[in-house]
Formats: sequence, C-alpha cells, structure tokens
Amino acid sequence: MSNPLALYQFAGDDREIGRAHGEALRGEIADLLERRSHALQEMGGQSFEVLADIARRAGFLEAAKRWTPHLVEEIRGIGEGANLTFPVAFAWQLLDELEWLCRAPSEIRAGPGRCSALSVFGGDGATLLAQNADMGASF
Repeated sequence: MSNPLALYQFAGDDREIGRAHGEALRGEIADLLERRSHALQEMGGQSFEVLADIARRAGFLEAAKRWTPHLVEEIRGIGEGANLTFPVAFAWQLLDELEWLCRAPSEIRAGPGRCSALSVFGGDGATLLAQNADMGASF
C-alpha cells in the first residue's frame, strides 16, 4: 500500500495529548501548511495569521472555550508540539468555517463534496474518530 493508514496513541491530559500529536506529526504538519498556503492565496490572499485574526474576531475561540475547552487545550498542545503559534493552530482547525468569512457568498461551495466525519464509541471507553477532507486538489 503506497499510503498506509497510521495509528497513533497518545496519553495524558488534553494539552499533553495535543503536544504529543504535534511532536509526532511535526514534519507532516509543516509540509501540509506549506503545501496548502497557495490555496489560501486563492481565497483572497489570506495567510494563516490573517485567518487566525478572522477566527478571533468572529468569536470562534470564545465559543470553543465555552463548549469544548478540552479541545482548545488539545489544539494548544498540537501547536506547541508542531512549533506553531496557537492562533495559527486554531485557525487551521476552522478552514471550512473561515471560507465563509473570506469568500464572497457566490464563491462558496455547499452541499456534496464537503468533509464528513464519524466516531465510534467503544464499550471499553476507547473512541475511534475519522474524517475525510474533500476540499479539492488545490487544497
């Protein structure tokens, strides 16, 4: 198989799990951010830093802190492990949401062809999460 499915297991509190995730995938994360920067340019010349500011002004972080504070800490840890600032790590989690803020309404794709996610909760407390990224070849 040319692209085998990788399985990672991390332990600790939310931030420690995120930090281990960021450290384990630091190279892949840096490569992905570099390769995807051209797609951001197509969204109106944005950078991850600009998107982070948009996310802050839109109130996404405040909502995440209220409803999913454990995920905010995990993202904070991913940023630390991957050598990213927290605002950039957080903005990266919101690419679909940020598209709504960065593009004209007529340019936004909706409906089929968007990302899908699923989770399976095991009786032993283990959880399996999966997500695809249907953002097209340029992204």
